[in-house]
Amino acid sequence: MDAVKNLSEELLPLKEKLKTLKKDKADKGKISVVEEAIKAKEKAIRDAQTKAADIDAAVYDLKAVNPHIKAISDTRTVLEIIDNINLQGQIVVTAMNNLRGLL
Repeated sequence: MDAVKNLSEELLPLKEKLKTLKKDKADKGKISVVEEAIKAKEKAIRDAQTKAADIDAAVYDLKAVNPHIKAISDTRTVLEIIDNINLQGQIVVTAMNNLRGLL
């Protein structure tokens, strides 16, 4: 972030110089040279900000993910899942019948 601050401080005098040149109706060549210098500084500032943001993103990864947990994937086929759903449904029906019997 110091690079961005330094570049921003270097940019201010250039903008003042451009303002003065335009006010004094200086030669277009001089004005374009200063404008190009301003564009170069602004590009350098954007590049430095992008670089700083990339470093922050890499260093301060705040995802709520536990890196020590191994991923568990379901390896059942579609038919096995459907059969399991039917089995769970039968368990629920049996439990409901037992509850009705108790009432």
